[in-house]
Amino acid sequence: LKKILQKDFVLSVVKKKNLMMKLPMLKIDMKIGIDKIYIPTFKRHDKQIFFESLPDRLKDKVIFVIQKQEEHLFPDKNTLVVEDNIGIAKTREIIYKTAGKKRYLVVDDDVLLHRRNATYFSEPSNMEGSKRKLTDNDWNELLRRLNYQHDNNHIICGFKFSAILPRFNQPTFYNGGVFAIFSIDGEQLNKVIDEIDFNYVPIQEDVHFNLELLTRGYPNAIMEEFCYHQKYNNDGGCNTFRTQQMEDMCAEKLNKKFPKYYTIDYSKTSTKRTIGKLRTRVMYSKAYKESK
Repeated sequence: LKKILQKDFVLSVVKKKNLMMKLPMLKIDMKIGIDKIYIPTFKRHDKQIFFESLPDRLKDKVIFVIQKQEEHLFPDKNTLVVEDNIGIAKTREIIYKTAGKKRYLVVDDDVLLHRRNATYFSEPSNMEGSKRKLTDNDWNELLRRLNYQHDNNHIICGFKFSAILPRFNQPTFYNGGVFAIFSIDGEQLNKVIDEIDFNYVPIQEDVHFNLELLTRGYPNAIMEEFCYHQKYNNDGGCNTFRTQQMEDMCAEKLNKKFPKYYTIDYSKTSTKRTIGKLRTRVMYSKAYKESK
């Protein structure tokens, strides 16, 4: 049991496996590759959708970020244990500060990754249908692309939601919203990590994080060819504490902090897949452009 000193919220990291593995066919320097995969999870110990979708060689990189009350449910896993009921915003802050200057993935436990057919991007078809779950070789290619984007100074790399059609002939776009699954270049984040109030809002913390970085001039990259699927309002996770009032309160706080880039139309109700009622709009690209 290795103790981690991260204020009072992180209790321990259990290391049961050698996390440094060679990725076959992956011609990148693992010192600057994806070091670990952090999966914050709560009330879903027996339904780890993303973890089960990983190739075995990548499962050894996973660290489950769990509350103390569920530590007994992960006896044979690598874990980062935090105090009970601290919320997702504080949990993510702990992940970022624990990971340090490494490159790493942060992934919701109920995410599935897919690869879109190359015909969307003016290339010959490489599969049956419009998309497929990732193969082992797809993972190799994805990790290459993530590292390429980080090498080119993109602090965060995310993925398009699979239900939204990709932009024609554009496998990657830049400076949008990143949610649910993303890689982080810890060396870049470490330069500003102490300047960000990660607990400004208890939910919509991903929107807040995006805008904090974009308004500071840090660009991101978003994969179109690789996309994610996630059902909204699954049992467990943030749904154990999220309410309509909390969603709307967070929206108003974000509007107050970023009035030019996070707007609210009080004359209409939300049409998004969220329990909040306020109609909001976030202008990520504008936030980055006007930071220059």
